[in-house]
Amino acid sequence: MKSARSATVAAHGSAPAVQTVRGLVRAARGTATQKAFGELLGGVDQALVSRYEAGTVDPPSKVIETCMQLLQAREEAREYSATAIAQRIQSELQGDEHAELRRAFVYMLDHMKPKRVGRPPKAK
Repeated sequence: MKSARSATVAAHGSAPAVQTVRGLVRAARGTATQKAFGELLGGVDQALVSRYEAGTVDPPSKVIETCMQLLQAREEAREYSATAIAQRIQSELQGDEHAELRRAFVYMLDHMKPKRVGRPPKAK
């Protein structure tokens, strides 16, 4: 049976993939201090957060779940500008192997309902 340290966890969306539980904890902490993050986890001591990140102690499932929820909430809060999306398509969807996906994007854009310009319809 694998330990939590060797578990593989995939982050949602475009965020870099988190390959280990220690990486998950580190990614979820973000820019917060270990002390502040420990408080967010429900009063976990800073030293224990450090051990989770070092991979010397396996965090309990509650901590893993909280970290996954934090990362998902962060991803859902991200704003996706048209420029950022275009840059990702341009950098990540090059080559013949992605031609079908590029066609799907074009199809989707071609079939979007146009926004109405002008005044809203009068109420009856």
